[in-house]
Amino acid sequence: MKELTALLLAAAAALGLARATRLPAVPFLLASGLALGSLWPALHGGLDGLLLLGLTVLMFAAGIELNPSRVGSQWRPALEVGLFQFAVLGLAGWALAGFFGLPAQAALYVGMATAASSTLVVVRLLALRGELAHPTARMVLGVLLLQDLLVILLIPILARGGQGLSGLAGGLLGTLGLVALAFFCQRQVFPRLILARQSEDEGLVMSVMAILFGFLGLTWWLGLPLVAGAFLAGFALSEFPVSGVVRGQLGSLWDFFGALFFTALGAMVQVPDLQILLKALALTTLLVVLTPILVALLAERAGFSARASVEAGLLLAQTSELSLVLGLHGLGAGILDSHTFSLVALVTALTMLLTPLLTLPQVTRRLMYLHPSRRRRCHAAICRRPEEPLPSQDHVVVLGCGETGGLLLEHLDPETTLAIDQDPSVVGDLCERGFRCVRGDGVDRALLERVGACRARVVVSTMARVEDNLKILKLVAPVPVLIRVFDSADARRLEEAGGTPILHSEAAASEFLAHLQASRPDLVRTGLVLDAGKPNLAEVQAS
Repeated sequence: MKELTALLLAAAAALGLARATRLPAVPFLLASGLALGSLWPALHGGLDGLLLLGLTVLMFAAGIELNPSRVGSQWRPALEVGLFQFAVLGLAGWALAGFFGLPAQAALYVGMATAASSTLVVVRLLALRGELAHPTARMVLGVLLLQDLLVILLIPILARGGQGLSGLAGGLLGTLGLVALAFFCQRQVFPRLILARQSEDEGLVMSVMAILFGFLGLTWWLGLPLVAGAFLAGFALSEFPVSGVVRGQLGSLWDFFGALFFTALGAMVQVPDLQILLKALALTTLLVVLTPILVALLAERAGFSARASVEAGLLLAQTSELSLVLGLHGLGAGILDSHTFSLVALVTALTMLLTPLLTLPQVTRRLMYLHPSRRRRCHAAICRRPEEPLPSQDHVVVLGCGETGGLLLEHLDPETTLAIDQDPSVVGDLCERGFRCVRGDGVDRALLERVGACRARVVVSTMARVEDNLKILKLVAPVPVLIRVFDSADARRLEEAGGTPILHSEAAASEFLAHLQASRPDLVRTGLVLDAGKPNLAEVQAS
């Protein structure tokens, strides 16, 4: 009882710090447990049960967050990015661990621990920013789902590594069978079962617990690690709106057990010496530098803009909660010693703590100025018609010219339209298509003054962040501003601030155009807008 009380107090202090700093709670919980364990060495012996219980609930929660339908049409880039990132980072982590002098099998565990990114950290960041419906976020969620499934499939192989080929085959087949069952239940069975009981609080909780323990029982019967069953039970409940119903009922419960787990895990970690700290910094640097480069290259190759690709890479630049699962498994099997386990836990804490800082808009903007992609081509395209001045008044300014903005520009008159985007590849493409385009930040006051945004006929923003659009409304007032939004709450905020939100999960150019023509018919009369159904400007003006 004393141990539990001490862990609860340590967890409460860590959660308070995390809330105050608005950073992920996991690093604070690990640090709080580490401090508690160093002050009370005898605590280590009574944590096994709490670790197993907390880990089970944690993996169940992680599975619920990964609904395949969230990925939508981004499956192909998610597969390419996820597989390549997993393979390259795994090999790089394995090679670096071997350079540290670890045995081959221990180095393999460390390599696998560096290969996957954190579902809980990334999903919560995207949810807080209201970006779960964005195409980039859909691709990132697909990467997380793929990597989690890969780790879940690899854990039984590691667990049965000493049982020969038959043991490995049995573990892999058993896990694949559970995965197939989870997919079937997620699509066909559990939505009807859970939604039929959503008005019965006790019946709903009992049904969810029965599903969890049913998967755990199957996992135990097949001789597989229980974490695999817990994750797949959560995945089987991930279909919308089932996941929302379950999360509403049990969210506080798994937050409680998750906090206990990470605090208890921290108490098991040894206080790192200088050697472990240097190794952890080397692995952290590898992840933070290599992950954004790999993901950005692959995402751009798949058709994403440079900015979106960089943002995806920064989001994925951390290790996963499954890294801790692998570390615990290796520690229990005697493959990892306490120093190596502490190394894995420290890298997980450092990278999770860095992720909210790396994904700040300021970091992305700075990286975009350093982005080498098509820089020479972009410069040549911008300077192709230097004799033509930029329009300074009574024009249309489009901020953000990615997928939606690019489609919108096809329906606007190039002579009276000015596009602004920070992505060098997007700017190059638009200039080659005949549009006047300026590379820069759409919330830069000096840039908006330079292009005459305050004297424009209308400003159209497809920029994703609500805060950016609120700044734009202040900078260009009283010019009308049409804003693409994904969430009704964001739409209300922008409307209250004086903007005109266009609410759609993937705002289409035709909707922007229809609203533009309905709200500003004078744009059609003056020829600023080209109707997609009219072959030329003269016919539009005549109509």
